[in-house]
Amino acid sequence: MAITFQEKSNLGKKIAVLLVLFLAFVAIVFFGWRFIEQSSPVPSALPASVPALNIEALQDPRLAEMEMFPRISPPEEEITRENPFAEVPATTTADTGGED
Repeated sequence: MAITFQEKSNLGKKIAVLLVLFLAFVAIVFFGWRFIEQSSPVPSALPASVPALNIEALQDPRLAEMEMFPRISPPEEEITRENPFAEVPATTTADTGGED
């Protein structure tokens, strides 16, 4: 005896599931687009004012009389330090890690 199964067509269920998924995708895109549009700042209709420069302050005669930064003289005694990062040649085998 052969066992036979009649396969039911699930085409209607598959179409319904795809339709629901498609509608959910469209709703997400639509509401996401509305949210982005509402949260973006609206440019103002008035142009930004141009900053004005006060040139009169640069033409003040007291500015010309002012002394520039004084020159910093180097220290009288040059203090030399040893470079802590300079390589020092090893003089003993204990320093180099060699074997006796």
